[in-house]
Amino acid sequence: MNGAVLVKRGTYFFKHDVMFNKENITLSGEGQFHMILLFSETPVKSTGVEETMNEKIKEVKKKVLTWLKEEKLSPEEILDPNVHFNFGIKVSGSPLHVVQSVYNSDSIFVAANLILTSMQLDLLNKMSKNKRRKFFWNLRLALVSNNSVGDFLIKPNPPEDVREIFISSKRIFYDALTKDRLLSTIYDIYKTIMMTIWMLEQEAENHK
Repeated sequence: MNGAVLVKRGTYFFKHDVMFNKENITLSGEGQFHMILLFSETPVKSTGVEETMNEKIKEVKKKVLTWLKEEKLSPEEILDPNVHFNFGIKVSGSPLHVVQSVYNSDSIFVAANLILTSMQLDLLNKMSKNKRRKFFWNLRLALVSNNSVGDFLIKPNPPEDVREIFISSKRIFYDALTKDRLLSTIYDIYKTIMMTIWMLEQEAENHK
């Protein structure tokens, strides 16, 4: 077993051996704030609840992959320590992702990261500062009012500097996860990405 406890700087004494699951624990650490590391010879076994959860995640991952293949969305697994799984897919040439984060044990979501092309950046740069500010306010309002969208992020510093627009769906919980729900969410996020591009092109056209 190993773990960590953050404590203030100082000296600590214990009347008895420090124990965890009936195992002796060694304490060590340094710095203004001590990160006290806990070690024992015997590894702690995962609980039945954890094992059941891991099996459920594997089952959902397999099911999602099967559905994506059936719909010929060319899924490719992307390795990432922050996710249980991340399948990159293509919808009409646009890249999207079907993801289960490590922070969500019972839900998945669909996301897309729109990286603006040089032509799209040029359209933005040709707008006046006020027009650009108005455009991004309108875009934010459109995304907020879109019931398919769970979260979005315009990066890195709108409206002055925008190069990427991240959009994700609302979470789909396991008990509501069906092939129809997943595919509907994928195409909703795809349409939202296309809406974003068309809004930009329309704004540029209006100010020629």
